[in-house]
Amino acid sequence: MMVLSEIIRCEEDFNGWRETGGIKWKLVKANRNWQIQVICPRCGKMGNLIRANSRNRVGYRVLHGGGTGCHFGWTQEEFDTLDAIYRSVRGRRF
Repeated sequence: MMVLSEIIRCEEDFNGWRETGGIKWKLVKANRNWQIQVICPRCGKMGNLIRANSRNRVGYRVLHGGGTGCHFGWTQEEFDTLDAIYRSVRGRRF
């Protein structure tokens, strides 16, 4: 389990990429909305981070395009870092 200070610490790269807890991510404006693009910690592909709820449990998906993606439930070790990234961008309004 990660310590909260490790999760919140964020280092920004010169291309807009940030790194939090070993996961690289950046914000991209698509039309009127902002999307969170991450390098998937499971497969290494780039994709959009979205929240995925099922049966009152919170999870996150990294959608890679073409209908493929990786799911991270609350039992995976990457969940805390993805949750911190998502909450830092979207806030508590979900």
